[in-house]
Amino acid sequence: MMKSNIVTKDAIIEKLEKFKFADKFATFYRIRPNVLLAEDDQQDAVSVILDDCCRELIKLYRAAKKKPTKTSLKKVCMQCMNTLYKATVREENKDFAYELCWYVCEIVGVDFKKMTSSKKWGYKKV
Repeated sequence: MMKSNIVTKDAIIEKLEKFKFADKFATFYRIRPNVLLAEDDQQDAVSVILDDCCRELIKLYRAAKKKPTKTSLKKVCMQCMNTLYKATVREENKDFAYELCWYVCEIVGVDFKKMTSSKKWGYKKV
């Protein structure tokens, strides 16, 4: 019997909830170790933006009978990235936040590779 690779709506909500309640800086600092030195206000600003993003994504999943549309998921993720871009946090903390937001995008299956290379927070072609 073959296992299905389909991720259920409930599994995605569970991952988003787990991420939302995690201490982002203590849990994911290995991405950019210097963020452990970030001031509390910097950490709080980044965490609030990412938590709001997760909250909005969870709302979409709970409101939809099946899975939400890719367009609605992309809209929430883009708003999060743009909010991070405008946030008054140090560049290193902002880059860390972008990485975490990309992680959230992966959880919900949003792929911006083709359409965001020109954005500050977008995928860069190397």
